[in-house]
Amino acid sequence: MAEVEEDAVPKPNLIGLASEANQDSAGTGGDAKCREILDALVRERQALRLQAADAIALEANRLAIEYWRQRTLAEQSKVPSG
Repeated sequence: MAEVEEDAVPKPNLIGLASEANQDSAGTGGDAKCREILDALVRERQALRLQAADAIALEANRLAIEYWRQRTLAEQSKVPSG
């Protein structure tokens, strides 16, 4: 596998977004933040694949995507329908 340069993969501010999602989880803004994080992780995965990243990086990204997918579903279930 090819080595991935440290600066080659886009690095969204996921920590800041996650913090905002935690703060917003009481309201309806948490869902939007979770989707924003999920979108950033999907873009990161696409970049990792293009750069032939190693299996460990891809697996870490996959686990993060799965976590935020579940978190998004949980946030959506909090939003009152109607």
